[in-house]
Amino acid sequence: MSSRPGREDVGAAGARRPREPPEQELQRRREQKRRRHDAQQLQQLKHLESL
Repeated sequence: MSSRPGREDVGAAGARRPREPPEQELQRRREQKRRRHDAQQLQQLKHLESL
């Protein structure tokens, strides 16, 4: 893996902004968790309906 300082790494944390406020990061993490939870609930619902 050769990463030059001039190139922006997409996988790096805070690629868009150099420093991101911690509360913003928390919010994004919470949003991702909620989305994952919703997906799980949807799958469970579909599973129950198919029974």
